[in-house]
Amino acid sequence: MNRPAKNRALHEIVSEREICLSVSISSAEAAVVHELTLPLYRICHRAGKVLCDLYAGHLRRPLQVEIKQDATPVTIADRQSNDILQGGLQALCPGVPVLSEEARIPALSRRRDWTQYWLVDPLDGTREFLEGSGQFCINVA
Repeated sequence: MNRPAKNRALHEIVSEREICLSVSISSAEAAVVHELTLPLYRICHRAGKVLCDLYAGHLRRPLQVEIKQDATPVTIADRQSNDILQGGLQALCPGVPVLSEEARIPALSRRRDWTQYWLVDPLDGTREFLEGSGQFCINVA
């Protein structure tokens, strides 16, 4: 009897850049993840290109910095990356909410019923971005 595996590890190389996705999921979930991997990579790549272009420009002429309520910095790089990611994720998975560090967070009473959502930090490492260390990334879960 050939039963589907309850859980299986999925490791996929998305491009020549060897960007990897490693998760432990069911076979049914693996099919969905496989379907989303390349489009998700493309969305993140677009946002990453914008970040890299702004980073290169920032090294020559610093970006304007605002301080959020939580006392962390935010720049146009955070916002532009967020716009690309939110738009892309909403188009990729209509009806799946996007919870982003750079957007208004819905009330818990609304989020409580979410069975799935995208969790996004469009520029993780804004301070490092501003310092010119090169140690920043995009986080999408």
